[in-house]
Amino acid sequence: MTSRLTAPPHKHHAEIDGIRGLAVSFVVLFHLGAGVRGGAVGVDVFFTISGFVITAALLREVASTGRVSLPGFAARRIRRLLPAAAVVTAATLVATGTLWFQPRFFQTILDAFAAATLVENWHLIGAGASYLHDPTPSPLQHLWSLAVEEQFYLAWPLVVVLAVVVGRSRRRILLLVAGVAILTTAVSIVVAASLTVSSPNASYFNTTTRLWEIALGCLCCVASNRLRHLPATIRTWASSAGVVLLVVTPLVVPSDSLPWPGAAPAVVGTALVLLCGLGGSALPSRALQFAPLRWLGLRSYSLYLWHFPLIVVATSAIDMTPALALAIAAATLFLSALTYRYIEVPFQRPRRALSPDRTRKRKRTRTRLSPRATAIAAVAASTSAVLIVGCFAVAQVRGPGKLGDPAFAASTLGLIDPAPPPSTPPTLDELRRQLSKASAARSWPAEIRSQLDSAFTSRLPPAMDNDSGCRHNPVESTQIPRTCSWGDPKASRRAVVIGDSSAAAWTPAVAGALVPLGWRVDALSFSGCSFVSVSATPTGQPWFAKACRASRDIMFRLARQLSADLVLLSDSTNLLPFLESGAQRDAAEREWRDGTTETLRALDAPDRALVLLPAPPKGPSPAICTTRLSAPSACLASPPSNYHLKRDAESKAAAAARKTGVDAHYIDTLPWFCTGTRCPLFAGTNLIRADASHLSERMSRALSDILREALDRLDVVPRR
Repeated sequence: MTSRLTAPPHKHHAEIDGIRGLAVSFVVLFHLGAGVRGGAVGVDVFFTISGFVITAALLREVASTGRVSLPGFAARRIRRLLPAAAVVTAATLVATGTLWFQPRFFQTILDAFAAATLVENWHLIGAGASYLHDPTPSPLQHLWSLAVEEQFYLAWPLVVVLAVVVGRSRRRILLLVAGVAILTTAVSIVVAASLTVSSPNASYFNTTTRLWEIALGCLCCVASNRLRHLPATIRTWASSAGVVLLVVTPLVVPSDSLPWPGAAPAVVGTALVLLCGLGGSALPSRALQFAPLRWLGLRSYSLYLWHFPLIVVATSAIDMTPALALAIAAATLFLSALTYRYIEVPFQRPRRALSPDRTRKRKRTRTRLSPRATAIAAVAASTSAVLIVGCFAVAQVRGPGKLGDPAFAASTLGLIDPAPPPSTPPTLDELRRQLSKASAARSWPAEIRSQLDSAFTSRLPPAMDNDSGCRHNPVESTQIPRTCSWGDPKASRRAVVIGDSSAAAWTPAVAGALVPLGWRVDALSFSGCSFVSVSATPTGQPWFAKACRASRDIMFRLARQLSADLVLLSDSTNLLPFLESGAQRDAAEREWRDGTTETLRALDAPDRALVLLPAPPKGPSPAICTTRLSAPSACLASPPSNYHLKRDAESKAAAAARKTGVDAHYIDTLPWFCTGTRCPLFAGTNLIRADASHLSERMSRALSDILREALDRLDVVPRR
C-alpha cells in the first residue's frame, strides 16, 4: 500500500546548497562577462536539482499521508517563488520606467506579464530573442527558466498522483514514476539534439528541450535510496567525478552549445552528486559543504533574480567595466541577502499549527474522498492549469504579432503619446547642417525626446509590418507573397522596390519621391535576404541560403511581371561577414561585386533603370544607446569597414554594368546619414534609425525630396 512507501530522508542536505552556490556563481559571472564562457549551464544544474528536490517532497507526502495535495503543492510553490519574484519585478519596472524611454519600458511590461502567466520562455521564442547574443535583452528575460520549471510542475504532481492510484504498492509507485521520468528524459534529449542545430535560439528557451534535465533529477530522487548501499569507494569516486564535471563544464564548454550537448556534462555531474554524494563525509561532500558556498546556495534564488536586472539596467546607462562589474556583484549580494532574510524566509515558514480539534476535523474532511476521486480531481485541476498556461504559450508563439508589440500594449492602455507631425523634407544642404549639429549635440532636443518616447516598433515604415506589410521571412516557395503598393494602379510608369528589410524601410522615401510624379510604386522584401546573387547566412541557420535564393527569384520575377521601368534595390550594410564562402575583406568585396553584377544583368531589360540604394550605416539601436540620462554622443557611430567594402563593390558593379549597356546606377547615400566619420542618431527633428539598421518612417519620408533630386540627376525618372 502507499502508506508503506519509504520516503526520501527529511534531512536538508548541505551538499545541495553547495551545488546551488556553484551554479548561481557561474551564471552571475557569465552575465558579468567574467570569462566563464559556459556559465549559463548553471541554469541546467538548477533544473536537475529542482527535479530532485520537488520529487522528494512529493514522495515524502505520499509516504506520510498516502496522497498528494495539489492545493498544498501549489501553495508551497507560490510561497517559494512568488514573493521574491514579485519584489524584483516591481523594482525592475520602477527602475526601467524611470530610466528608459517608453518603447523599451513597455517591452519590459510585456515580459513581466509573460513571466506572471508562466510563459516567459515562449514569449521570448515568439519575439525571436537570443539569450546569448541579444544586444537589448529584457531585464526580466532570465525568468524564462522559472517558466520552464513551473510548466513542468503543472504536470509532474499529477504523474505522482496517478502512480499512487494505479500502483498502490511502494515498488509499483516508484517504477511508474521512474518510467515516466525515463521516457521524458529520452524524448526531450531527442528534441533538444534536433532543435539545438536547426533553431538554436528557440531551442534555448523551449520547454521540451529542457525537460530531460528536470526529469533526470526526478529519476535521481527515485533511485537514490537504492544506491545508498553501494560501497563507499564507488560512491566517493562517482561523487568526485560529479564535482569535477560541475566545476570544469562552465569553464570549457561554450554556452552556445546549450541545451544539447553542452549541458550534458554538468547535468550528469549534478546527477552523480545527487545519487552518490549526499550525506557522506568524503572529500566531495565536504567540499560542497564549504560555508561560503552554502551561504550563496541558500540565497541562490534571490541572487538569480536580482543579478540580471541590475546588469541590464546599469549597462544601459554605463559601459561595462571591471569596476562596474564589481559594483553590480556587490549590489546583487546585498539585495539578495535582504530579500532572503525579509522575504524568502518569512514566506516559507510553516503556518501556525492548528488546534487538535481543527486538525482532526481537517483530516476527516480530507479522508472523505476516495483515492480514485482524488485522482479524478487532480487530473481535472492539472489539465485545467495546463490548458490555461498552454493557451498563453500558444498565443505568444502563434498569436497575432501585436501581442508582442509594446506599441500595441501602450496604445491599448491609452499611455502612448501621439507621434509628432512629420517635418518638412529638408534640402541636401539643410540635411548636412542638421547632421553636423546633431553630431555635436550635448543633450537631446525636445522633439527628439518626444520621438524616443514614441519610437516603438510600429514607428518603422508600414511596409515592415509582419501582419500587413510586404516584409516576409525567406521561404522555399514559388508563390509571390503580399506586396505593398502606392500610387495610381493605372499609372504609365512603374517602380519596384526589392531587397531585404532595409528595402522595405526605404519605401516611404521612394513613394514620396515618385508618386507625386505620376508613378506607381510596388515593394516586396524578405528579411535578411540580399538582392545580391551570393550565398549568405546572417541567421546562422543552414537552410537560410537556399530559402533566400528562392525568395530572390520571387523578387526578380515580380519586377519582370510588373514590367518595371525602375527597380530600386537595397539591403543591409552588414551582410559581408556572413558569406557562406567565408571570404573576408578584399575577397569578400570581390565576391559581393561579382554577385551584384550578376543581379544587375539578371534584372536588365529594355527601358529599365536599376538603382542601388544603400541603407544607412549600422549603429547603436535607440533602445540600447538612449536613456533619459544619456547624451546624444552615446549614439554616435562610424561606418564600419564592411560598409566601405560593400559600398565599393556595389558602385564598381554598377559602373561595370553600365559599360555593358545595363542602365545601372549607385546612389551614394552616406552623406545623407553621416558627416565625415560621425553618424548621429538624429537629424533635425527626425530619428534616422528606428533600430540598429533600419530607417525610421519619419526619416524615410524626410528623404523623399533628396531622393527625387538624386534620381533626377541620373535621368531615370521621366515625368508623366
